[in-house]
Amino acid sequence: MSMENLDKASIMHRFNEFLYSRWYLVAVTLLTIAGNAFSLELFTYSIFALLIAYTCVYSRDLLPIMPLFIHAYIVPSSRNNPGCKEATIFSLEHGGILVICLAVLIGASLLYRVVRDRKRFFGRKYKLLPGILLLLLAYVVGGIGSGNPLSVQGKSAFFGLMQGCTILIPYFLFCGGVDWEEVDREHFSWIGVSVGCVLLAEILWLYLTADVIIDGSIERDNLYTGWGICNNIGGMLIMMIPAAFHLSLKKYYRNWFGVLAASAFLIGAYFTCSRAAMIIGSGIYFLCFLLMLRYADDPKRPALIFFFFVVCLVTIVIVRWDRVKVLFEFIIRRGLKPSKRDIVYPNGLKLFMENPLLGTTFYPPAELAPYDFSSSEAFSSFFPPRWHNTIIQLLASCGLFGLISYLLHRLQTLKLFLRKPCARKLFTAASILTLLLASLLDCHFFNIGPTLFYSMALAFGENCHLCE
Repeated sequence: MSMENLDKASIMHRFNEFLYSRWYLVAVTLLTIAGNAFSLELFTYSIFALLIAYTCVYSRDLLPIMPLFIHAYIVPSSRNNPGCKEATIFSLEHGGILVICLAVLIGASLLYRVVRDRKRFFGRKYKLLPGILLLLLAYVVGGIGSGNPLSVQGKSAFFGLMQGCTILIPYFLFCGGVDWEEVDREHFSWIGVSVGCVLLAEILWLYLTADVIIDGSIERDNLYTGWGICNNIGGMLIMMIPAAFHLSLKKYYRNWFGVLAASAFLIGAYFTCSRAAMIIGSGIYFLCFLLMLRYADDPKRPALIFFFFVVCLVTIVIVRWDRVKVLFEFIIRRGLKPSKRDIVYPNGLKLFMENPLLGTTFYPPAELAPYDFSSSEAFSSFFPPRWHNTIIQLLASCGLFGLISYLLHRLQTLKLFLRKPCARKLFTAASILTLLLASLLDCHFFNIGPTLFYSMALAFGENCHLCE
């Protein structure tokens, strides 16, 4: 081998080592934060696409791609929110063509890897695959026989296919494309903490730049980024609390880092002013604390940090109640009012009764449709308003077939995570539980980002017993 080839091999070897290091995750985190803060989405997406292409061709497995899937979703800045702005990078004349080209490159690269390693991908058993495929089918056929125009039925089938593939594709790629025996058992938790840090940075950036605090009170309508509003940010953030707590199980620095990170994620969720994120995030936080006491190598130090955090938080609220009361005036004033869910849910059930077996598609008629945050007609014509509750969504859109398919999928996941439970399984399950509970009050399970993370959590939960 010539010196030039040796140098090339050496560089590739070092780069491959970097892709499997913590520094790679740090670099992805910083790149995502920069892309969001400074509207550098096209640059960030280009780097991500090249990394995916390189990984598919040269890396030993697809593990380096895993953080890119979820970070790509949370890159877009508020300036490029397609639901609020007409001229965004996702419109053809302002960058959409490049986004499509990058998507084609990613798709072709992944297809090449699947074909190249077809024995590996198709020669193994996927425990959750039957339930996922049945749920995807229910999404696609939802609304058949409801009397909707063919155009609406076609849109619904495509939207359902996209939703189902959001669960199926990451699960399939990472179950079959990762050499799990070489994976650190904490790897998925580090990805979750990375996502949580990005979300915290995005929240802080919004508070600094978006006129979120007006007259001393939080104006939650200004809390939106390019991929979601305050409820979406809060819902995604609390899913990362279990990942942080999982890192607190080990001694040394991670013993305290995990608890501090989880506490920061919970505080961040409060500052999104999402009531579901506040309530469910608090419950998950305490649940994960109990799991930590059960599984930590030395629970004393993280327990002390936990109690110190709780005491400080309560003290600040009591001492500065007048300031806190003004700051969170909107939430305190609203309390537990249902925000029209008492109207939305009966409307969804009304549509279910029109076609109980297969529902009435994902696109409800205007007179019964729930609130839609989007002001863009093009965006709303593709992403329909949803029912803020997984059960109502399934019944209204896919009928009894959809609900039964979902329950069978849920039964499979329960069996997977409760059979031979261990710390890494239970903390991953806690993240999934967070999504499922939050989705009873919002539409997170039918948003792409949370479902991508959910799908990767399923892959990790199925294979984490192999991790070193």
